[in-house]
Amino acid sequence: MGWPAVSKMIRAWFPPTQFGLWYALVCTVPNAIATVGPNLAAGLCVNYGWRVSVQIPALIALFASPIVGYVAVDRPSDVGYEDQLSLSGGVLQGHWSDLAGSDFMALLASTLCLLSLVKTTCMEWGSTYLTNDRGVSSYFSSSYLVAMDVGGILGSIVVGACTDFMVARQYYLKTGQSPRMIVVQLCVAGSCLFLNLLIFSIDPDTERGYIVGVGFCLGFCIYGAISLLGTVTIEVAPIHITGAAHAIVGVASNVGSIVAGIPIKHIANTWSWYHVFLGLNIVSTLVFLFLIVGKEINASYLTHTTGGPAKLRKL
Repeated sequence: MGWPAVSKMIRAWFPPTQFGLWYALVCTVPNAIATVGPNLAAGLCVNYGWRVSVQIPALIALFASPIVGYVAVDRPSDVGYEDQLSLSGGVLQGHWSDLAGSDFMALLASTLCLLSLVKTTCMEWGSTYLTNDRGVSSYFSSSYLVAMDVGGILGSIVVGACTDFMVARQYYLKTGQSPRMIVVQLCVAGSCLFLNLLIFSIDPDTERGYIVGVGFCLGFCIYGAISLLGTVTIEVAPIHITGAAHAIVGVASNVGSIVAGIPIKHIANTWSWYHVFLGLNIVSTLVFLFLIVGKEINASYLTHTTGGPAKLRKL
C-alpha cells in the first residue's frame, strides 16, 4: 500500500537524470530483505523459538514506522528547496481517469502483468522444476534461486544507473524515444534467451556454475525490465498523479504474481513443469513482440481543461 506514496516522493525529489537509479535502489530493498530475511528468521527460530522470530520483526516495524513518518518529507518545497513540480512550471493538468484511458499505460500494465507472472514462477517454482523435471540436485537448484535473487538486485541497479546516464546524455533525442524503453526491450529479449537455456540446456550432469550463471542472468534481465517499466510509468504520468499511475500498474503486476500461484501449480499437475516453463518462454516472447509493436505508441494523457493532449512524446 505504501508503494504509490513512495514513488511519488521519489519523483518529487529527483530529476529524470537520477530518478532511475534511486527508484531501482528502493525496489531492490525488498528483494535484498527477501534474500537475507529467511536465513535470519531461521536462525532466530532455531536458537530462540518461532515466537521470537515473529516478534522481533514486528517490534522493529512498530518502532521504525513512526520514525520514518516523522523524518520523511513529502517534497523538497516543504523544507525550502525547489521540487520537480516547481521546475516543471507548477501546472497540474490531467486526472487519474486519463491514465486509465491511455494506450501507453495499458501497454505498461499488460507488460508488467506478464513479466511478473514469469518472474514469480521462475522464483517460486524454478527449484521444483530443476529438481523434478531436470534431475538437478536440491543444492544446485537452491544455488539457482540465490543467483537469481542476486542477479535481480544488481540488474535493477545497473539498468537504472545506465538509463539515467543515457537520459543525461540525451541519447535517442532525435527519435523522440526514451532510452529506458530500448533497454527494457533488450532485457526482455535477454530473459527469452536465458529461459531457453534453462529449459533446453540443463540436465543432471550440468555443472553448478552454469546453472548459477543462467539464474543470475535470468534474474538480471527480468528484474531489470520490471524496475525500468516502473520508472517509465512514473515518468510518463503527470507529477501530481504518479501515485495513481503506479497503483494501476501495481495492480496488474500483482495479478501476474497471483496467477503464478495455484493456477500455475494446476497446469503443472495437469501436464508437467516442462510445459509450464515452455509456456513462460512463449509469454516472454509475446511481451517482447508487444514492446516492439507498441514502441510507436505515444505516452499521452488527456486533460479536462483543454480537452486535448497536454503532453505528447514518443517513448
